[in-house]
Amino acid sequence: MDKLFSLVLDVSFQATIAGGIILLVRFLTRKRLSARWHRLLWTILLIKLLIPYGPYCSISAFRAVPEHPTGFVFETVQPQQTTPIVQEAPATSNDVPVPASPSAADIAAAVWAAGAAGLGLWYLWANLHFRRKLCHRLVRGAPIELRKQLQRCRRQMNIKRPIRILVQEEITTPCVYGFFRPTILLTPDTLTLEENQKNHLLLHELSHYKRGDLYILPLLMILQCLHWFNPVIWLCFRTLREDMELAADELVVEVLGPEQALAYGKSLLRVAEQTSMSHIRLSAVGMTEKKSQLETRIRRICMKKKGAGKKIVVTILVCLCICALAVLLLTSGKNQAPAPTEAPTLPPETTAAPTQAPAEAPTETQAEVTQPAVVTIGDVFGFTDADGQTILIPKLSTLPQDLEAVTLAVGEYGNILTVEYAGFQEGSRADTGRMTPDNFENIGGHLYTVTEGTAAPGETYYMLDPNTFPQELLMPVTKGDHSAAKEALVTTLAEQTGRSVQDSWLLGTIGSDSQVYLVLFAPQGEDLLASIAVHTPEGVLRRDYPASRNGSTAWRVDDSGTMTPELFQILFAAKADDGLLLGMTWLGSEGETTLLLKQSEGALEELPILFYRYTAIA
Repeated sequence: MDKLFSLVLDVSFQATIAGGIILLVRFLTRKRLSARWHRLLWTILLIKLLIPYGPYCSISAFRAVPEHPTGFVFETVQPQQTTPIVQEAPATSNDVPVPASPSAADIAAAVWAAGAAGLGLWYLWANLHFRRKLCHRLVRGAPIELRKQLQRCRRQMNIKRPIRILVQEEITTPCVYGFFRPTILLTPDTLTLEENQKNHLLLHELSHYKRGDLYILPLLMILQCLHWFNPVIWLCFRTLREDMELAADELVVEVLGPEQALAYGKSLLRVAEQTSMSHIRLSAVGMTEKKSQLETRIRRICMKKKGAGKKIVVTILVCLCICALAVLLLTSGKNQAPAPTEAPTLPPETTAAPTQAPAEAPTETQAEVTQPAVVTIGDVFGFTDADGQTILIPKLSTLPQDLEAVTLAVGEYGNILTVEYAGFQEGSRADTGRMTPDNFENIGGHLYTVTEGTAAPGETYYMLDPNTFPQELLMPVTKGDHSAAKEALVTTLAEQTGRSVQDSWLLGTIGSDSQVYLVLFAPQGEDLLASIAVHTPEGVLRRDYPASRNGSTAWRVDDSGTMTPELFQILFAAKADDGLLLGMTWLGSEGETTLLLKQSEGALEELPILFYRYTAIA
């Protein structure tokens, strides 16, 4: 739903710009161009709404504006229940699981869907209700004289398809109706009109059919439902309907001849006196739907009477202008290679205190070069392609302030790579939203080439600027064999938590003397507890993840209320101000979450730094 809403917002944003330009052009040419030219202008907007992403063009009107405006893009994120961040809560048997709060994107998408469905149902009900009245209320055929008159009008309009004509007492104004079987519906009062007035009325309704208005109106209603929240679209469609009426008037005057223009205008007034404004229907077009527009329509009809013909040169110029406008509005303004400076501004970074000096004191020169005054813990992550030769930092993720200053990447179990900035990748419309190797080329973002080291394909890497996070702070990490913790550690963990240990697995070893374990404690009723525990020579550092059993779910979707070591990997370990900075990946049912744990006062504190890779199989 979020993806569909994001697409509708993007299309609506582009259509707002296109509609605004067309409204401006229409206003500037309202006294110079006929309504059929204005009606052609609106075709550009309809094409833009149906095919919003055209070919790239250097003179596109959308080069000056982003195709994904700020606040309109909803990034694909992990569902709330798959996020491994669980708020700590007292371990009591009376705990009730708190439902996850919906995100702003979810709420906005739900409101949009409700509005679109509500308006669509209203239009559907109006059309079905009107059809029901036609089937069950008093409907009678038109007099034979009127049917003969309709045949003459059809010949005048050069319409070969049969058109029915009926008299319906429930309608409020004459109209032409029927997507598959066009029918002219008349009110009983219209039978009292003069002969020429009936002729004008029939010609007007036939002109709507000849111009295809019966087929445009359903399309307008569907697009209106999708973009119900956009007032510019409402204004554009209302103006389009007005131009449809003006274009129908112009066609009638062309058929009758300029000398009949004044008589046709009087017929409009006469029909308006006998009828009232019609209701909006999916496929019905009336002659006097808006009486407020009668003055404009009659003025335009009188202009036609004055014989203001269009010269061939003017027609050619207008066609060229419309073609130019189509090129401006129906093409894409995306640059092929945007400059890196277009990246969004970074949020404030988490800064740690100066690190303590290593055991072996470096020389004065080394201290000046490799030990900065402040160590910055960044939040920049990327992932590799299928060959492991290129790393992509998605453009919707946090980006480094200096792209070329990032020259290090550290991956699973401390695998250190040297990288070099390779430029911006635009991505494509084929992006599935999944950060996987098979979708790598479709994702927009910044690329880095691996120059030293061997990268694992399709894996997450923590991107480093050695000027703020020197390589010397990284510690060697060895992958664990998932063996159980020793009895002494199990006893310590049980004493600390007041729970017995159900299972434990060795995830890896940091340096030569610190082990990282995944620990699953025995449940207490519906209360569950799992921990990431680091056993150091000084003691045990622990980060707890309590949860409440909710059916088969506790920490992640479909986890059956248990933990398995295959879901976790150590990304890296580094020296922090309090002794340890640990990067971990946690595999959920729909993707992988990377989080940072930092030693603080004898425990592990989770930093507000997360990177999520949506990798679910479609």
